[in-house]
Amino acid sequence: MSAAPQFKVVVCGRAGVGKTSLLHATDPAARVTAPQPTIGVEFITRTITVADGRRVCLQFWDTAGQERFGAPTALVYRNATAIIFVYDITDRDSFMAMEHLLGAALAVPNARSPYVIIIGNKLDLASTQRAVTTAESEEGCRARNYSLLETSAHTRENVDEMLNTLAEELLARFDHTPPAPVEHVRLRLAGTRIDAPSAPPRAQCNC
Repeated sequence: MSAAPQFKVVVCGRAGVGKTSLLHATDPAARVTAPQPTIGVEFITRTITVADGRRVCLQFWDTAGQERFGAPTALVYRNATAIIFVYDITDRDSFMAMEHLLGAALAVPNARSPYVIIIGNKLDLASTQRAVTTAESEEGCRARNYSLLETSAHTRENVDEMLNTLAEELLARFDHTPPAPVEHVRLRLAGTRIDAPSAPPRAQCNC
């Protein structure tokens, strides 16, 4: 069996929108907890089997809240094949940050245009605390040709749909091209230097 293609997926959004919780929720066996805020970049890898039986290795880069650490942005987004922007549907400011954060991400020179999906998280609070309507989100995404999905990291609602959408879209767009070579980037966060490969080692994919 041939190795599953690997795709680098960078997750961005303001602090507190649930980026890390959402990625932890992609593991059905994991217990849903409130993780500590991410400092630096956390790697989470998931192997997905799509409807036609093909497997895809998604290598998620969970950023540290770029409003606090702006300098590493270009390095983090290098060779990304997909960008997930996460906002909190109960926090209007987190949605309005899309233009700024995604603009910075998409300005990074890249050999191929990344697929962009917008995730409205905390759907479990929609009935009582929603501040951003689905219609408004759809209008903003349609104008920019972005995909949109609302999820709940707490209940895992639509989390599998997010994974399947990513896997199928990336296969359709990029499976015919060779993966970008692994390169090492140097991130400097709050005075601490972190050396990290631009993609986690293949062994981590369990492919």
